[in-house]
Amino acid sequence: MSPAWPANVVLLILGMALGAASADERPITVGLAPNVSPRTILSAYQPLRAQLEAELQRPVELYTAPDFSTFYQRALKEEYDLFLIPAHMGWLAHLEAGAQPVAQFAKLQEGVVLVRRDRPVRRVADLQGRRVVFADPLAIVTLRGKDWLAEQGLAVQSPLRGLPYFTHHDAALLAVLHGEADAAIVSSVPLLLGPAEVREGLVTLATIGTYPANVFMARAGLPAADLARIQAALLGLGDGSQAGRAFLTRHRLDAVVPLGTRDLKPMDGYARRVRTSLRAMPRAGAGTP
Repeated sequence: MSPAWPANVVLLILGMALGAASADERPITVGLAPNVSPRTILSAYQPLRAQLEAELQRPVELYTAPDFSTFYQRALKEEYDLFLIPAHMGWLAHLEAGAQPVAQFAKLQEGVVLVRRDRPVRRVADLQGRRVVFADPLAIVTLRGKDWLAEQGLAVQSPLRGLPYFTHHDAALLAVLHGEADAAIVSSVPLLLGPAEVREGLVTLATIGTYPANVFMARAGLPAADLARIQAALLGLGDGSQAGRAFLTRHRLDAVVPLGTRDLKPMDGYARRVRTSLRAMPRAGAGTP
C-alpha cells in the first residue's frame, strides 16, 4: 500500500497544478502602437488576434495607449507579452529593457506629404510658410519629415492652435481635410486604416523616403516556448486564415517575416533621438492599457 501524503503536501501539489493550468490559460497581451485612434486600430487588428488565438489555443487581448511615450513606457514595464511598435522604438526597447525581436512586416512603409485634393498647395515649394502637421513627435515619419523639410529649405508654421503634433496619424489627416492645416506628413500604412472619405479627400504631394513598418517585439521575460509559438503564428498569418490574408492585402503588407537584432540596428540614429526626447518628457502613470 502506498503511504498517505500529508494534507499540506497534497494541497501544495494541487496548488502547483492549478497554478500551471492558470498560467497556460492566461491571456496573451498584445500592445499596438497608437498610430491611429484606439477604435480604428483595435478593430483593424482583430484578424491578428483571431489568428493568434487559433494557433496558440489561448485567449489573446489587444491593447493600445494614448500616445507613443505612454505606450513605450508600458512596453518597458512588460505590460505586454507582445507589442507592435515602430522599428526605431523597438530597437530602443531592446537596448533598454532586453525586448526580444520576433517578426516584422515584409513591406516597407513610406512617408508621405498629404494635402487636400482641392488644394492651394500644388508643389513642394508651395509649403513655404504653410501650416504643416505631424503625427506623434516620437514617430519615425515625424523625425524623417522634419529632416525632409530642412533638406528642402522650407520654413513652415504650426496650425492655428499652435500645435504641430497630433496624437494619431488620422487626427493629422482630419486637420488637413477640415482646413485646420495645409499639409500632413504621415506614414502610408496608417493612411490605409482611415475612412474612405479621408483617403479620397487627400492627395499625395510628395514622398519622403521608406523605412520599416512596425515590428513585433516580445517582453524580455516571455518564456522561450511561448515566444516560439507566437513567432510561428505570426509568420503564418497570411496562410492561417482567409481573414489573415485579407488583413495583409488590405494594408499592403505582403507577408510577415522573422526579425533579428541586425534588422533593427540601422534604426540606431532615430532611436537615440527618441531616447533624448523621452528623457525630456514627464513620466506617465501606469494606468489601464
